[in-house]
Amino acid sequence: ARCETAPNTAEFAEIEQGPRLFAQHAVVAYGVALALARHEKKAEAAAVLAACAGDPPDDETLAGMARLRAELATAAGRAPVHP
Repeated sequence: ARCETAPNTAEFAEIEQGPRLFAQHAVVAYGVALALARHEKKAEAAAVLAACAGDPPDDETLAGMARLRAELATAAGRAPVHP
């Protein structure tokens, strides 16, 4: 789901807690990373993906994570990093 307005600073801080609280769930990290990237918080999105641990995600989530990592790396002007 998408919001009409961007979250405020406090809401972003709360959103970023998700992957830390649910590190075993790659789907949570991927969703948070997508939300951050959509709101131009690319460094934060990359950090969430880099910290993602736990159960391997399903193939669709894994592919989405790989695409997002590549997009973030391109935006940052560096080669994509794959775990």
